[in-house]
Amino acid sequence: VPLAIADIRTPQDEIDLGIAKDSLDRFLDILTRKYGVPEGTPMVGIFSRRPVANTLFGRLDWQLGDRHHMTFRNNLSTSDSPNDGVGDQIIAVIESRSSSKSIDNQSLLSLRSSLSSSVSNELKLGFSLADRSLTPNTYIPRGFVRVRSKLPNGTTGDVRLQFGGNRLAPEASGERQYQLINTAYWQHGKQLVTMGVDLEARDSHGMSA
Repeated sequence: VPLAIADIRTPQDEIDLGIAKDSLDRFLDILTRKYGVPEGTPMVGIFSRRPVANTLFGRLDWQLGDRHHMTFRNNLSTSDSPNDGVGDQIIAVIESRSSSKSIDNQSLLSLRSSLSSSVSNELKLGFSLADRSLTPNTYIPRGFVRVRSKLPNGTTGDVRLQFGGNRLAPEASGERQYQLINTAYWQHGKQLVTMGVDLEARDSHGMSA
């Protein structure tokens, strides 16, 4: 999905964005000469990007003798979205954007046992994790410039341009969850008696700009 940033090609583009092309060019030239932007590095225009999302599910079953059946399930999801984080202004150069990544995984191991004709037991061990990150294209402080310029239709454009980083990145967060569940079933005549325990532990962490 291409990303367009201040892609001025026609007089109507200047009117729509509220800035003349020569004023935008002077702004970009100052970034190169005085603020350390590498010469020849595109800051505006059309940028290609390819978001990727994947999901993988797996299951394994084991029959352990006549009385026990074990199952393992795993579900993994990942995503990578380059340059999906926006700046604070309508016109923010590419270095003011950020990219996000995430990973989610859930694993479950279960053991179902038939202890007798009337008693059965199911033990479950679960683990899940989630990590998310927002990475800026640059770690330098953000900056703003107000630009007034004469537009092709005779009006005066008045916009703020953003360069440098953005206020939302870097950011990272994650969780870990551990779970143990044991459930026993007793069929007593027409009645089913259920007893069990459910234990859970959780850990989380985070960092923000």
